[in-house]
Amino acid sequence: MPKLDKPLPSVLQEAQVGHALERIDRSTPWGCCLAALVELLYSSGMRISEALSLECDSIDPAALTVRVVGKGGKERIVLLGKRAFEAIEQYKRCRAALGPAVGERALFLSPRGKPLRPAQAWRAIRKLLDGISDAPRRSPHIFRHSFATHLLDRGADLQAVSMLLGHSSLRSTQVYTHVSIERLRQAYTQAHPRATSSEKDQ
Repeated sequence: MPKLDKPLPSVLQEAQVGHALERIDRSTPWGCCLAALVELLYSSGMRISEALSLECDSIDPAALTVRVVGKGGKERIVLLGKRAFEAIEQYKRCRAALGPAVGERALFLSPRGKPLRPAQAWRAIRKLLDGISDAPRRSPHIFRHSFATHLLDRGADLQAVSMLLGHSSLRSTQVYTHVSIERLRQAYTQAHPRATSSEKDQ
């Protein structure tokens, strides 16, 4: 494995993702919007800039795919899970209640009906994760990191994960193998009866 020259990315446990989603009040239009955004980020591994560039008709409901334009203007097809699709459909039904301008095509809107900005999404997600994660950078990107790590944890192929993330090189994706291995090491150390030395063995 290549030597890491920067810290490993912050990642949520699967249970923490579920806790965050359960915490969102979906009885309000803004809550539905935030839930749809978080479900999308975790389901697809999109960058926040990619997610916020989506329009209301960007999603193919039949194929459960999204066409996005990533870094360097590279276009790719992103897969969408059913839960994320359902959350987006629920949000679409109450999107008009946020008061968007006539003809506004941006999918994700702020509580004031304007296109949601990255800084607004960052603040909302940081607040959402308060008390759930103590990661120093609780930004929207933590769901992208978690997406990749959880796929690898469950045996997904590195090349496939790289393509889903829109990475131009496998080297960019390999950092998540280190995260996955570190998580395995922690689980092993905590659970295996002879993973650590004992004073009795000294």
